[in-house]
Amino acid sequence: MRLTKESKHATIFCMKKTKDTNHEGKKPKKEKKKRTKKQLAFQIVAIIAIVFGGVAAGFYCGNLYLSTKIKTVDYSKLSEEDFLPKVDEVLSRNQGKSISEVSAIDAFVIAEHNLKNAPMFTSTSHDSLTHNYGKQSVYTLKQFYNGVYLSKDISCSSMKSIAKKIKVENGIAYVYNGEPTSETDATWSETYSEYTPEAYKEMVGLYPNAPISYIVSEQTLDPNDTAALQPGKTLANGNVQFTITLNHTGSVMNYAKKIKYMSDLSDLPSFSSLVLNFEVDKNFNFVRITSSEVYSFKYAGGIFVTCSGSITTNYDFVTIPTEN
Repeated sequence: MRLTKESKHATIFCMKKTKDTNHEGKKPKKEKKKRTKKQLAFQIVAIIAIVFGGVAAGFYCGNLYLSTKIKTVDYSKLSEEDFLPKVDEVLSRNQGKSISEVSAIDAFVIAEHNLKNAPMFTSTSHDSLTHNYGKQSVYTLKQFYNGVYLSKDISCSSMKSIAKKIKVENGIAYVYNGEPTSETDATWSETYSEYTPEAYKEMVGLYPNAPISYIVSEQTLDPNDTAALQPGKTLANGNVQFTITLNHTGSVMNYAKKIKYMSDLSDLPSFSSLVLNFEVDKNFNFVRITSSEVYSFKYAGGIFVTCSGSITTNYDFVTIPTEN
């Protein structure tokens, strides 16, 4: 069974000028132009609403502007195995070290490993971003407890609101659509689509319970980011703050597929910037991650749009999750 997708494509009308002395006949052209602009706005907001940021559950488009060209990447020629972190090697070489002694890239790999193996966690993000067509609130919750993974994504604006929930239990992913009742809550459909995690990943690009959308490893670092190979900045509370810049290919090969699928794009998006600022505690657990990225995509009518923005996700490994 496939997910039910709702998407509206903007249509660009090209109208030649004609001689017409009837002024009343020109009025409908103006109205059609307004309708077309509104359709374009609706499509862009729908893309923002569905694709929820990298670390949270996708990414949010902030400032939007049209672009005349885009550099595409053929992600199909990339092998995921070439970019995955060598977790065992990273754990081994950092055995006995404190968080203040570990490089930025190793700190992320270890913290992500701990996140995937935590007996429970909750991550949340709630922001309001602006774009050319108004204001968009974005909320994402992810949690794991008692063997059950749950994620909720809610986005609201005056033009388009959307809500999606995924529950993974006993090896099956249940995907629900919802209707937002506030910026952080929704009423959920009683019906759902059902997938194995492998089938969901093949379709969307990421496993339904993936806590991080990017592939972060030495192989996906920007080659100019030498600072990522050094320790971070120790804060007054003992936590350590890091910054890493990722490349625009291997790090986003799965995430780009998710954006294409969820936004119903004709082509994969192309990234031009991806920076992660994150804080890790003494137990090598994430405290928060702020992802900042820029990417471009093409949709109906051949319009190119470049999206930029950032979102912060906070992590809690202590409070018992209560969502359902």
